[in-house]
Amino acid sequence: MLLRLTRFRLKTEWTRIFWFLFCILIWAGVFMMQVRIPADYNSYQSYVGMAGGTAVNTALGVSETENGAVSRQELERYLAKYRDFIYRQILMNNSVTGFLVGNALGVMLICTPLNRRKAAQLLSAGYSRLRIFLSLILAYYLVMGAIWLGASRIMCLKYPLIFAAEEREYYRATQLSWLVLTLGRVSLCVFCAFLLRGPLKTYLAAMFIELTLLLKTDRLPYFLPSAYLREALWQPGADLNVLLRGCWVSLGCILAAVLASWLAFRKRGLE
Repeated sequence: MLLRLTRFRLKTEWTRIFWFLFCILIWAGVFMMQVRIPADYNSYQSYVGMAGGTAVNTALGVSETENGAVSRQELERYLAKYRDFIYRQILMNNSVTGFLVGNALGVMLICTPLNRRKAAQLLSAGYSRLRIFLSLILAYYLVMGAIWLGASRIMCLKYPLIFAAEEREYYRATQLSWLVLTLGRVSLCVFCAFLLRGPLKTYLAAMFIELTLLLKTDRLPYFLPSAYLREALWQPGADLNVLLRGCWVSLGCILAAVLASWLAFRKRGLE
């Protein structure tokens, strides 16, 4: 019954799919603007031209080619040498953008149904308050996970990073941690959406609290999911226990947000 209600909401609000696709493009687009690392042959040629062919070739340990041209093999060697650094940038440089997307999503999927009395209509149709609440929560996290999946694939595909067979476990662990840390980070958006009335008030309040916590990351490293992305452990074979602790913190944030949101939703009128 819960899945049926969630599926019904997603079907009746299908026009928001375009907004979800827009969120994917915004998330990936902002990342590409932040990480200025050459990812294809043409951008690598421009990079070598600006940095100086001799300097780049010396740093990579390759011989300088004629007329200052670079080969595709050099690009592959460049990406292979700095793979860990590039992968770390992919994980880190979109964390703030992920919160902005999650905040907007909370307004669309939680604030809007509540303010437009859709929840009251479902309550009048015989659905329990708990079932309505769980459908709102489930729809939010499912769509947020889908947006993360789409944006993260674009980010990873932009840079042809290759992981060997023995590194697949490391890759899967970091990707799963990236997803959990993202969902933990946007849990504040969920709570604000249920607690406050009005999309603008919800968005501004969540942004203010998030930016305040962002400035306190160094003082509160064990209570913020985003703090664990700053650890230098993005090399295969590194100890991933730090990421594991970050996942537990994120799951705690999600659980706390869901419980607090339920208490706020119970006291909230749906007239």
